Amino acid sequence: MSCEKSRTTASRSCWSSRHGIGRKRFGISESNTSKNSKGELACPRELFPQGTSIIFGITVPDLDAAIQFFQDALGADLLWKFGPFDETPTGVKINSIHLAMLRLGPNINVELMTFDAVTQNRTMPSNVDYGATHIAFFVDDIDAAAQSLKEHGAELLKGSLDAKGDVKQGERIWYFRTPWGAFMEILWRPDHLGYEKETESRLYKPHDRWSAD
Repeated sequence: MSCEKSRTTASRSCWSSRHGIGRKRFGISESNTSKNSKGELACPRELFPQGTSIIFGITVPDLDAAIQFFQDALGADLLWKFGPFDETPTGVKINSIHLAMLRLGPNINVELMTFDAVTQNRTMPSNVDYGATHIAFFVDDIDAAAQSLKEHGAELLKGSLDAKGDVKQGERIWYFRTPWGAFMEILWRPDHLGYEKETESRLYKPHDRWSAD
């Protein structure tokens, strides 16, 4: 969608970039922001390609055990695994890191990482803590998926639950914790949700094949 469109829900990211909403909120000066070939403040959609696959990075306590869970419980494919090496792009001091990349369906890649570091906090964050994340997986049968997760060592939380709010009416969700304590979610969604009345943009729809061209 063009950055020249008005401030609608669908074009807000471009509008806020041009008008400095995010920069002001986080104290970023205009001189430190990117500009396009016309010298205008660049819209994020000019800088980041749309529709690309997503990589989620997750730090885990036991790399091999996490790989096994993703393969057995979620059907992931292991693409590669390597390490150790002793530095990270962030500059945080570590003794070593091992990592693995897995493929989950047509649009998600998961990078699993295990660090050895003196300053490491080894307590799993609550889902309400700063920096806490989760991955959600669309399923056709939420009850069957939940039972399978339980059989592979996941802890099912309260569910399944009706999603709150008119924008998600009809959706059902179920959170679980992996064997190492990370929060994740499965959900079932009807063909249409209430938010579609407010914007032309749409959530990415589940693909009907495991692999996409």
